Amino acid sequence: MNKRIRATALEKVPTGFGLVDQLTGGGLPARRVTLITGAPGSGKTSFALQTLLHSAQRGEAGVFITFNENPRHVVENAASFGWDLPELEKNYLAVLDGRPRAGRSNEDSFDVTGLLGGLRAVSSEVNAKLVVFDSIDVMLALVSDGAPALRELFRIRDWLSNNGMTAILTVSGVSGASPSIRPEEFLQLISDCSLTLDLQRNANEVSRCLRVDKYRGSAFQHQELPFVISGAGLEFASPQQPSGAVPSLQAASGFRTEIEFARRQLSQRVQDLDRFLEMKQAELDFLFEKQPSGRARGGSARRKPARRSPQTLSGEV
Repeated sequence: MNKRIRATALEKVPTGFGLVDQLTGGGLPARRVTLITGAPGSGKTSFALQTLLHSAQRGEAGVFITFNENPRHVVENAASFGWDLPELEKNYLAVLDGRPRAGRSNEDSFDVTGLLGGLRAVSSEVNAKLVVFDSIDVMLALVSDGAPALRELFRIRDWLSNNGMTAILTVSGVSGASPSIRPEEFLQLISDCSLTLDLQRNANEVSRCLRVDKYRGSAFQHQELPFVISGAGLEFASPQQPSGAVPSLQAASGFRTEIEFARRQLSQRVQDLDRFLEMKQAELDFLFEKQPSGRARGGSARRKPARRSPQTLSGEV
């Protein structure tokens, strides 16, 4: 007698980005694979790493494996957003170097046994349930035979599922070593959810947005979420409302995100203006100190203007 498979609702892991979790109906598929694609500079690595940070804030550990960058550079780049990875590495994060070793050739057999063995040891040590394979297509680009590569990718997927781990895979855009290797197509085969970070460059500005391309076993919103990469990382805003549309209660958190983002931008501009005015006041003080004592052009003493506080901005231009 065939054993029946009991139907259960798909469990999801929050990304920590409120609007992204709304778009996906709760987050990424738990114990499955999510693929993130996009042009270089679109924010794929930052999105994946920030999702790990949000997970750590909930007390859930994760692993970040880089196949392209030096792990030290990953830590330094994260510090520019104010993320203290060394502090998180004490309990909630492990950053691993998965870059191909020098001297490896295309004829070498593609085997992920060592990779999975190392991941097992590290994930057990920190009790991680979320893992990021950053720029995993770099590893595929060294392979000349597509069949073994696809077989090993399915091994990775099955290992993650059997060990109860949720995975995020990012694609750097590296081409395969032969026409038979199409990394993005191979990775789409093993992924249950696929996100695209779109980057558009115009003459004077750069625009970015996120969309969901597929989500097996789950409904999702067919919208594009605009976002910016600020000093604190990725920040999302709600999509443009159609003309005459009435905002829903579901969009309220999106409005709050936009308001908070605008407030931070205004605060930063005020701080920049404060520093600019202080610099100009210092230059003015220096010039007056250079003038002959008690004398100015025309024989009359020039009165030193009263110093203005740069914070008194209301009502004046």
